[in-house]
Amino acid sequence: AASGVIPQIAFVSGKCIGLSSAIAAMFDFTVKADDAELYVSSPALTGAENAQNSLVAFSGAANQCAGYIRNLISFLPMNSDSGIFVESCTDNLNRMIGELDFAGEARSVIATIADNGVFYEVSAEFAPAIVTAFATIGGVRAAIVANSFANNEGRLDVSSARKISRFVNFCNSFSVPVVTLVDSNGLVIDKENEINFFAPELARLAQAYACANVPKVTVIIGHAIGASFVLLGSKALGADVVYCTDDAEVCALSAESGVAFAWDKYITLEKSRESLVEEWRADVASPARAAASGEIDDIISTNELRARICSALLMLSAKGNASAISRRKVLPL
Repeated sequence: AASGVIPQIAFVSGKCIGLSSAIAAMFDFTVKADDAELYVSSPALTGAENAQNSLVAFSGAANQCAGYIRNLISFLPMNSDSGIFVESCTDNLNRMIGELDFAGEARSVIATIADNGVFYEVSAEFAPAIVTAFATIGGVRAAIVANSFANNEGRLDVSSARKISRFVNFCNSFSVPVVTLVDSNGLVIDKENEINFFAPELARLAQAYACANVPKVTVIIGHAIGASFVLLGSKALGADVVYCTDDAEVCALSAESGVAFAWDKYITLEKSRESLVEEWRADVASPARAAASGEIDDIISTNELRARICSALLMLSAKGNASAISRRKVLPL
């Protein structure tokens, strides 16, 4: 009955076995001590260690878990009617970050845009190609979803889709704005994902963004190829503001796939495949092409990344909140 009305945190400090684990799964966040046991059926019977890691927001020693819970509670709103929280910013709203090379590491980007570099990550050990975290940006308490391109090119799989959709659903329940930093080459294509309900999980991800009434700011910071461009906070799914850095690649296909699919016939002795790939990146997959089609609102430099996100969040902080009833979360089991 309290789901989507007040934030709920479960702390697993000992045995949480069988249907008890289902109770832990009902909470918004589950924090687990390193020596605790969390499973439905014993790993001795199933051979599956840490099978319920998708539930765990944080794991560590008991005192570390207590500290994490205190920090999380201090950040979260008291209830679903609290509204968007804006506080005095102790960092420079217009701070330029330089032309940094983040090496495809999402945590580096988040630390750069967060006020004073402070953020609280959620579910770090589950689906590591995606980072989900809370941070204050320009004084606005916000949630961040980001791809780590260095981890399998930031591609989406069943686990990462589930991780993001649960996170965005929680943010929508409690009026927490969502900032999405896209750097992904699309989907993971393999048998394991296909047989593990890939399509329904991708549908839940799209639905989470589309149904979220909170401010949604998206920045493409490297790559937005194929499904990742559509599913991760796109204009088509209701994003309020979408930016793209001037060196990003945005397209339905990667340059290599696009040339193989559409431009193979143009390969000659004078025109190599490599030159066509570069031409595809510069023209078809350019931010200017995406802007011309209305899929992004502005092309920005990496240097102004923080300042533009701060500006967008402050502008959208007055965005009307839906009622608690319409925002009430349905837990995606």
